[in-house]
Amino acid sequence: MLSEFEEIMKTLGPDVQNMINACNEMKIGAEPDESADYWEERKKIDEWLTDLKKLQSEVTKLERYL
Repeated sequence: MLSEFEEIMKTLGPDVQNMINACNEMKIGAEPDESADYWEERKKIDEWLTDLKKLQSEVTKLERYL
């Protein structure tokens, strides 16, 4: 069980960072006006970024124990 958790933790940090990077790209695509690709999702993108950054912080704390 612990080895499975350790395997997940090996990829979780980079996976979260990749999701942050994708959201940042989407945020760029949400501007400057209504014609932008992600205009309607811009508030959700900000929420996702906030949540992912919190998750990233928690993952970093957990990695110290591995």
